[in-house]
Amino acid sequence: MTTDDMVNIIKKSGLFDENYYLERYVDVKQANNDPVLHYVLHGAKEGRNPSPNFETSYYLTQNPDVEKSGMNPLLHYIQYGKKEGRKPASFKVEFPKRPQAIPKKGKLSIIIPHKDSVATLWKLLDSIEKEARWVEICVVDDHSSEAQSKLLDEVTDFYGKSMKNKYHFLKNEGKNAGIARNTALKRVSSEWILFADADDYFMPGWFNEVAYFFASSVDVVFFAPTSLNLASGKLGKRHVFYEEMVVGHFLGDAEASKKVRSRYVSSVGKLIRLSLLKKRDIRFGDEYVGEDTLLNIKVGLYAKDIASSPKPIYCITEGTQSLSGYVTLEKLKIRANILLKDRQFLQANFPEHLKYTITGKYLENLARDFLSEREVTELIYYMDEVGLER
Repeated sequence: MTTDDMVNIIKKSGLFDENYYLERYVDVKQANNDPVLHYVLHGAKEGRNPSPNFETSYYLTQNPDVEKSGMNPLLHYIQYGKKEGRKPASFKVEFPKRPQAIPKKGKLSIIIPHKDSVATLWKLLDSIEKEARWVEICVVDDHSSEAQSKLLDEVTDFYGKSMKNKYHFLKNEGKNAGIARNTALKRVSSEWILFADADDYFMPGWFNEVAYFFASSVDVVFFAPTSLNLASGKLGKRHVFYEEMVVGHFLGDAEASKKVRSRYVSSVGKLIRLSLLKKRDIRFGDEYVGEDTLLNIKVGLYAKDIASSPKPIYCITEGTQSLSGYVTLEKLKIRANILLKDRQFLQANFPEHLKYTITGKYLENLARDFLSEREVTELIYYMDEVGLER
């Protein structure tokens, strides 16, 4: 059977949701690829799903004969599996349909820490401007280089002067991204807050999905993110950990609903009611790595009510630098202290959530992958010294 034959059969089946595929896999959309053809040639091998109702990896795992045959899993389901009663997915996820949002002033602020990334900041701001009116945007520069500061002045001139009541460009009152966000939190006054990183961007349709929750009574809304690997131009992996929790909560899984409160430790991809931060005096830490971990644990657990959406509104980018460039003994020691603070907070306030947090064993395994034997030993001694459970 030719590739064209497979594409035609899949398209005629009505079981391939092209809009879903393009929204979920931003790299396919950006490359202007035919979604069905991409799935036939690449997507199935990469474990991508052709619709909310068919899980490629699940179907192959449950049907080893299909995997052994090398046949496209969706094609097999169309021609044989459906008649044989084979299950296409472990769960069913459908993107909710929202009414068109009416932008209102004072509802939303977006806080963006920035350091030496003007080129991607342009893209992020453009992704906001395409859809959002009456959204307050606060960019806080975290001591960029002289050359980048001059380029940032061009951004300030373009947005700040023409839309000065909407855009605020501030200087960090301290050092690191956490303090930059705290600097912005003193300035903003909208009812809701979104955090974004200067090298990421918002997905098409993001504002309408976010605005749907403005009138809700919840304190936090978790959105399933997506990610893009800049080196390969393909779907990344950084979003998967968070996506699984959010989708689980959306589908009513009790265990996922507990995890999303204490394990969604990224600041992006969640809508937070500003009054929650002020009432609990929740702020970012002053560490230069992992500064947002404890804040997000507090946000999730202090929130009285939460909501979720499986629709990706935010794309996390994966840089071209290897992970080994980010893993150093010094950084792992900092993270050890952060993990200790996390566990101490949970022990004192939410002991039932201790089982959902990571331990020093995670840092030890990470160190063994990227550090020398001497550095691993030093890290283990350090964790034992500070009292971090391994």
